Amino acid sequence: MAASPLSAKLCELVRAEVGKRTGISSFYVAFVIAPLAFNASELIASYSYALKKTPASIFISLQALQGAACMNNTFCLSIFMALIYFQVFAFKLSELHQLLMQSINMALG
Repeated sequence: MAASPLSAKLCELVRAEVGKRTGISSFYVAFVIAPLAFNASELIASYSYALKKTPASIFISLQALQGAACMNNTFCLSIFMALIYFQVFAFKLSELHQLLMQSINMALG
């Protein structure tokens, strides 16, 4: 439990320092560069599979990338839902959120 606040603070400091040194906003570092860094192993493995240029290896490469994306999205959604459930922050639906939810329901049928 003690590692969690320390790792969060360390990630925040690294993100701010990377943004400062590169001149990139910390928002972009957090939402673009950090996920690429965390998923570098999947990217490298998929790239090495894709270099073989056989149908099977390209299929494996795409499936690995799709699996990593699905796992990351599921993990982030579960954290978001847990925060709402345990009432760490209030989630109030506005008209925009209601419209978004209706359009998602319509799209999923």
